[in-house]
Amino acid sequence: MAPLWSREESLAFYRSSEWKHFRRKWLDDCGLDACEACNKPIDINTGDATLDHIVAVSKAPHLRLDPQNIALLCRSCNGRKQNRSGVVRQNYVNTKLVRL
Repeated sequence: MAPLWSREESLAFYRSSEWKHFRRKWLDDCGLDACEACNKPIDINTGDATLDHIVAVSKAPHLRLDPQNIALLCRSCNGRKQNRSGVVRQNYVNTKLVRL
């Protein structure tokens, strides 16, 4: 299935003041302090805290600012998840990410 948004459109969104404002508010309000995939403690004021779109912006642009479509992930888990949909949890037995 082809993405609804191009890579350029997605990148422009992540650079927008709209996203930056949403991200800051979500982090301030979330009350989380650990990665939702691996449970690693995260300081939300560092570069290790990333907001992941559970359903990628390229696949569902209408959900780009939906708080229910956001998960707090560490940079490592977010990188492993890539553009797959769904929150994933690290399976430490075989080191694969598995869908929750």
